[in-house]
Amino acid sequence: STQSTWGGEDGVVKVWSQSGMLRNTLCTNPGQAVHSLAWGPENDQVLLTNGKDLMIKPLQPGGKLLQWKAHDGVILQVDWSPVTNLIASAAEDCRYKVWDAYGRQLYSSQVLDHPVTSINFSPDGEHYAVGSFNILRICDKTGWMQCRATTRTGSIYGIAWTADCTQLACAGGDGSVCFAQLVDRRIEYKNLVILMSDANKIQVSDVASDSIQKHEQRDKIIKVSVGFGFLVLATSTQCVIYDVNNWNSPVMFDVKDAVNLICQSTKWFLIMDNIAGIQIFQYDAKAIATLKLSGIRTEFLNYQSVSLSPDRVIIRDTFNTKSLRVFEAHTGKLCPNLVIQHHMEITEVCLCRFVKQPSVWAILAALGVKNGELDPSLEAYAAIGEAEKLAYVKYIAELSTPEARNAELALFQRRYQDADTILLQAGMVFRAVMLHIHLFNFERALQVALQHKTHIDTVLAHRSKYLEEFRKVETSEAFLAPEVVQIKFDWGTVREKMESEYRAEVERAEAAEA
Repeated sequence: STQSTWGGEDGVVKVWSQSGMLRNTLCTNPGQAVHSLAWGPENDQVLLTNGKDLMIKPLQPGGKLLQWKAHDGVILQVDWSPVTNLIASAAEDCRYKVWDAYGRQLYSSQVLDHPVTSINFSPDGEHYAVGSFNILRICDKTGWMQCRATTRTGSIYGIAWTADCTQLACAGGDGSVCFAQLVDRRIEYKNLVILMSDANKIQVSDVASDSIQKHEQRDKIIKVSVGFGFLVLATSTQCVIYDVNNWNSPVMFDVKDAVNLICQSTKWFLIMDNIAGIQIFQYDAKAIATLKLSGIRTEFLNYQSVSLSPDRVIIRDTFNTKSLRVFEAHTGKLCPNLVIQHHMEITEVCLCRFVKQPSVWAILAALGVKNGELDPSLEAYAAIGEAEKLAYVKYIAELSTPEARNAELALFQRRYQDADTILLQAGMVFRAVMLHIHLFNFERALQVALQHKTHIDTVLAHRSKYLEEFRKVETSEAFLAPEVVQIKFDWGTVREKMESEYRAEVERAEAAEA
């Protein structure tokens, strides 16, 4: 790193060069002590505390400041994972929370017995540690607690992980330092349950045959992966491969550095470390290829950003997270004609086609809808046989204007108020009226029509049709109001107006494209 940032009780945050020269004063908040800071993944912005608020301040002058209320008490510590781009915060309100980089809350803990005084992500971003008075918790990246340990250190004010994510050190309020080792990590595969019962031991239980096998390694176990009939584990010095049908004859080879990632496929598997990068091996330990990575920082890669198939490796670019790089698995060479650009961070297409699991296709469909990427969603809904959703997403994709598409996507996600707001802000009153008519929310449809003094007869016509088909009598005060009752409608005129609106919408879209 060529620069550092400092903040203190004076509320001033400054950026200093490596030689100690002041480069920039990021912000000044008199009366609000800055208890904690964290660099963003790209080192171009800083996360800082401001009382009960969190602030993300860009280094670039004139950059937009993002600030939001995060806790009900003073925030004591924050961390920002460069791998997952998630933010964690700990505060005096006895809660810890997880946020995305836009300030949207992803998880909030229950109120604990004591203020949460420290929080820190593991280097791979898969877990984080939470410290409070005499308590250390380990949670996965989504917030769910995996384990809880009691210490005798008082409040834990600082936490640091080892590079291999298996151990951590905690600084206590009584001046002591305690050390923790992750054990009892558990993986399930078909009829097998693999338990890492100690730092260098695994226990394999076969629930079908009710048998238990124990395997001890020479060194500490760092990573474990199981799939396609093989268990692959990495220690601090070796990679060991077990055939799940023959546990007595493992094969192994030496590694140069702590392994950060193991990813398997039917033919081979890959391992990743910060020295050798990404290497591909057969299950007999024969080396196949080393990927020629240029401009990709392996320390920022994880299971979500790397995918392996029998002939390709797909990696999300660490500098442009909307770009996917494709490599030949058997040579390690980059496929220059297969660089894929997305509007969102998606790497699941290749994975879905490979594993053919409905749950993975469903996740891809949901991600596509959430981020407005409809092509992957169409493919995913087709793969899992959701014909109704497939037809509706296809209808959305064929809409002529982006505002209409965004509104229908919001409606598809049951964000009714958002859909209404999108249409009205775009001046698409007719679509807003029809949206509420289709939802049988006639009162809101009438309210919109009256406010904008248009398509009142359209609402009355559809309301009348609804009451007639369901053999109901009008009871809504909105439709019984004298100024509404006196308005007459003609279905022929209503249909002509509706067709005219749809044609005008298409014409506006064509004019905009031209």
